[in-house]
Amino acid sequence: MGRIPAVFGGFAGAAGVALLALGAHHKGGANLTTAGGMLMVHAPLLYLLGLSGAGGLMQRSGLGFIIMGLILFSGSLTLRVFTGITLLPMLAPMGGSALILGWTILAIGALIGKR
Repeated sequence: MGRIPAVFGGFAGAAGVALLALGAHHKGGANLTTAGGMLMVHAPLLYLLGLSGAGGLMQRSGLGFIIMGLILFSGSLTLRVFTGITLLPMLAPMGGSALILGWTILAIGALIGKR
């Protein structure tokens, strides 16, 4: 799996802090706070799993869905605030669904994985 999830986790944490700070001072603060909070919740997971070196198929799949979900969810909310673009309003719900699926895959992987 390599360190890609750890790198993404580090950047997700940095972006989360920045979005939370902007959310406190920006007109569209609620969306930025939501996007930043979602990044902050998932950043430690990505960072630690990336550094752990664990990398079964279930883990890679779950992390892939989590990374994709964060990009879709937080990215679409942030894009909406700064550009006003609302052409693809279903990106945030799709991202949330990908996050749920990613966590579910990680849980199943832990349940059926090697002991």
